[in-house]
Amino acid sequence: MTVREHLREEHGAIMKVLALFQKLIRDPGRPRDELFHDLETIFDFMEVYVDRSHHGKEEDILFPALEDARAADLRHLVAALRDEHREARGLLDDLKAELQTSKMNVTFPTDRFTGQSEKYISLIRTHIRKENGHLLPEIERILPGAEQDRIEQAFKRFSVQIEGLQEIRRALDISG
Repeated sequence: MTVREHLREEHGAIMKVLALFQKLIRDPGRPRDELFHDLETIFDFMEVYVDRSHHGKEEDILFPALEDARAADLRHLVAALRDEHREARGLLDDLKAELQTSKMNVTFPTDRFTGQSEKYISLIRTHIRKENGHLLPEIERILPGAEQDRIEQAFKRFSVQIEGLQEIRRALDISG
């Protein structure tokens, strides 16, 4: 598997979970306990699979490799992607905190929670489209095959180190 294929596969899994997340917040007509459980599972996925594993691979392995390759034309894109990772972390932290607080409230989801959820979903979807459309094609152009192989091996080693990753993949039936 190439670096591009690896990241696109992860993007596909993320998009599927985002669709489920959006469905839950737009039509929360399930028992309250189930809704909270499903949202907690999605937030665990977003924290473990998306942020710590997927974004971690990009920030710790891919982006430095692109910077080392002196990909000046990607400098602004990589900076923007890093900023989006930070923004997504902040939104997810806020959503998780609001979910915990909302367990005490009668009305859930609140308009604020729904709005913040939609903002998070939109941010991640736009981010993925930006990577798929702009960053991933450039990887093959800029990085030699041997460097791409090194990155893919580093991705595999990185994933093994992420605590809880296998459990969240099983919980949501996601491979990779």
